[in-house]
Amino acid sequence: MLIFSEIVKEIYILPTEIIDAVLLFYAHVATMAQLTVDLKSEHFNGLPRERKARFYLDYYSLLLFTRELADEALDILEDEINSLA
Repeated sequence: MLIFSEIVKEIYILPTEIIDAVLLFYAHVATMAQLTVDLKSEHFNGLPRERKARFYLDYYSLLLFTRELADEALDILEDEINSLA
């Protein structure tokens, strides 16, 4: 999250569409980081296998979605850069 803390200092200069995409991506990154911590917890280790398997499937789906958000944010940023050229 160090990168985000640096980006957020200057993010106000970007167009709203880019700001929204970047913030949504980093919000999901923060969520994924917390889920990763949860996966390592003793509470999680004590859950039944079936429940852990469902959690891993949800986690994987969220990883894929976070990747889509990253790609979308990069596409929006690239379009904005190209429009300036």
